[in-house]
Amino acid sequence: MSDGNLRLFSISMDGCLCLWLFVQGELYPTELTTLPFQGDNRLQENNLGAMALTASCSCMAIHPNHTMVLVGTDQGQLWPVSNEGEVLNWGPVNAHQCPIYTVQWNPFHHQVFITCGTDWLVKIWDQREKEALVVISLGSFLEHCAFSPFSSTAFACMSSNGKVLIYDLNICLHKPLCSQRITPQRRAQPTILSFAPFHPVILVGDDKGHVTCLKLSPNLRKVSRVPESSRIIEVEMEKLERVITLMKR
Repeated sequence: MSDGNLRLFSISMDGCLCLWLFVQGELYPTELTTLPFQGDNRLQENNLGAMALTASCSCMAIHPNHTMVLVGTDQGQLWPVSNEGEVLNWGPVNAHQCPIYTVQWNPFHHQVFITCGTDWLVKIWDQREKEALVVISLGSFLEHCAFSPFSSTAFACMSSNGKVLIYDLNICLHKPLCSQRITPQRRAQPTILSFAPFHPVILVGDDKGHVTCLKLSPNLRKVSRVPESSRIIEVEMEKLERVITLMKR
């Protein structure tokens, strides 16, 4: 940060978003906000209505510009919260019908993010729109999803049955370019995946502590050709913006 001190955010199941300041080897927490519960109206009709119910935070993503935090909850909502703890005017967003397992910003286009949850759906959102741009159903619980660091329109998602699928919106909207099932070890359950930032591989972790490394084929790691007068981020952002424009028609 600008003052030279390290900062980190944390969420918890009691709906609390905290900012931690690391100073001289010590962590000092500041509670930014507690997200309220917004769900079943029947709770307001019984004794639970008198209680201060809070949301149960399940995942979060810090904006690439470090200006806000996007928090997902077990109630299927997304809460955009500023660094000062204020909920931004475009939230909350009713993103899923069930708990949200993952939310991640696009590394090239900083107004686009991806979510997945237990309602079998992976969704791609534009911060400027109220509805999702892309909705894909995989027919099973989704454990994790992630944007590719090589292309703004490519992403991977992983289902609860251990299948990793890779999509590219610039090539095909509802059909994966690749589908690979992870061979479980000792009945392990895959829980998370991650693209390597500099190498063409995907790492998949499971609940038994194993990590599986998948190598991307050349057609899954293509990098856009960049004119001499442009930068890769600008080219990738324009490519995704063209796809967004077509989806809005």
